[in-house]
Amino acid sequence: MKETSAKNKQLNFKGILSTIFLLGVFIFFATMLFDGLNKYRAAELYKRYASESQAYMEKNTRGLTQIFAEMQSTSCAFTPCGSFDQDELMNIISHDLKDFSSTAFIAINKSGEMMFMRLSGERELLYSGDPNASKLKELLRGTITEAPWDDYTYFFEGKEVVVPFKNADGKVVGLLMRAAVAK
Repeated sequence: MKETSAKNKQLNFKGILSTIFLLGVFIFFATMLFDGLNKYRAAELYKRYASESQAYMEKNTRGLTQIFAEMQSTSCAFTPCGSFDQDELMNIISHDLKDFSSTAFIAINKSGEMMFMRLSGERELLYSGDPNASKLKELLRGTITEAPWDDYTYFFEGKEVVVPFKNADGKVVGLLMRAAVAK
């Protein structure tokens, strides 16, 4: 009897360990699956927003060149950094970009600081202490060609898609930022 009871306890213990192991393996693979699906979703969202942004930038090259040139010629070391005339801004670019109201511009100004400009024309500095903000600087320098959908600033709720704008020589002169609504 004692021998049967000991074997039952040993079998019970092995069964519990097997169940825990199988549960752990299931959780591991489920986590990997959901992580893969999330990365796929983020990549698809970036592609969609980036292609829309590229088409918009091609259509508005003249106005965007003017906006980024003005931002680059501004000397500002502290926030706020003045503003661009909103009426002029709205006249030099079209308003047909999806979710246009959540669009902004980023460039490096004369003082060597990253500057953020809203559609209202208000400008503020972006401080590059944040690792995500350093990706924006890398995009502006041209050391990377794209940055993933992420939370780069506190100006928009949620994550943003940032696409480089290049001049006629192929040099990055600014970034078009759009708040990306994940659906």
